[in-house]
Amino acid sequence: MPAPISVFVGGTKRKIRNSALNIDDRIGERSVAQFTVVDTPGTSSYLRGQPVNIYDDDRATATGTPIFGGFIDIPEAVVLSPSGALLHEISCIDNHYLADKRIAAKIWSGLTSASMVTELITDYLSGEGITAGTIQTGDTLTRVVANYVPVADVIDAIAGANGFVWFINSNKQLNFMDRTTNTASFSLTASNVLDNPAPRLSKANQLYRNIQWIRGGVDTT
Repeated sequence: MPAPISVFVGGTKRKIRNSALNIDDRIGERSVAQFTVVDTPGTSSYLRGQPVNIYDDDRATATGTPIFGGFIDIPEAVVLSPSGALLHEISCIDNHYLADKRIAAKIWSGLTSASMVTELITDYLSGEGITAGTIQTGDTLTRVVANYVPVADVIDAIAGANGFVWFINSNKQLNFMDRTTNTASFSLTASNVLDNPAPRLSKANQLYRNIQWIRGGVDTT
């Protein structure tokens, strides 16, 4: 029997279709969710940017442990019957959306990575309800320029310079840390791997090349 869950859109609990909920939470990537809302009267409508919260219980109020927090990305309505009933197929993006839409214009010199990330939270993201989670110190960087770009791009650059990962969790806490210290909350063993659906593994060879062109320097002739 599937575990109980509750889905809230815009703070209101919605009835979703059985087996229509999927949450994809990947390491080092953004989380996404898909579900289908059953709208028997056919009177509801959904818009991009509406907040979505999913919890690990089936209560009438938004309580329990959050398992996804984010916003509607693509809402699609499908006519279910001549009576006007609708199915709303909803695709969601996670709370990184809040860092995507905020634009940063700053210059830092000789500051630790943690200082810059904390400043971005204070100056740009706190207005979206984002707070600091685990913010590790990282390296001191000589110069970082944010020339009117999304805050998410700035943190990407700072994290890349450190080999760190960063993410905004379901509680709107921004975490910035060495990936080796971001441990899972569970141990993966043969007994807790689902047999159905079976795990999938995709292999790529992105660094392989059989030809490499090296261009020479440029000089006045």
